[in-house]
Amino acid sequence: MKLGMIEKAVGFYTRASKREKTILFAAMAAVAFWISDQYVMGPILKSFKGMDQEVKDLKVSIRRSVHLLSQKEKMMKEIEQISEFSHPSRSPEEETLALLKHIEELANKASVNLLYVKPAGSNPSETVQKYYMTLESEGQMQRLVQFFYEIESSKLLLRVEKYTLQPAETGSTVIKCSATISKAIIP
Repeated sequence: MKLGMIEKAVGFYTRASKREKTILFAAMAAVAFWISDQYVMGPILKSFKGMDQEVKDLKVSIRRSVHLLSQKEKMMKEIEQISEFSHPSRSPEEETLALLKHIEELANKASVNLLYVKPAGSNPSETVQKYYMTLESEGQMQRLVQFFYEIESSKLLLRVEKYTLQPAETGSTVIKCSATISKAIIP
């Protein structure tokens, strides 16, 4: 059967005119080109495009890495600065007790009389935990200002949230102060 088909094709070719032969070759060339494009060149070009994309992605990744490496020293300096504020995590009770002691030390350093200091709760969150203290104190105005300065410049990330000042007695230079102080902890 195959032999018969080949004989028919050869017979058709020998009887065909020059124009028909040219059309036949053109059709065969078009079919051969289409087959080579679909099954040979197409997959090769797709793999080249995939490789080009991988190279582009790697270039971007390398640029980012080089940028990060160039920033490494700056980051290390920032980590050193921030590490001053970090300390091992403790229980809320231990944190509150440590904060009370620290406030008392700062008050003694500034020569301010603490009338009372008591915890005012906490505000835990994912990024920052805050512990609050309310206090009442009295002292000379410059001593209270020094006390507030010591609180604000503490390495424990303390902040005076709110305060009220009033004279302890009429005509006295002693000022009575009520304040709320917070301590921020970055876990």
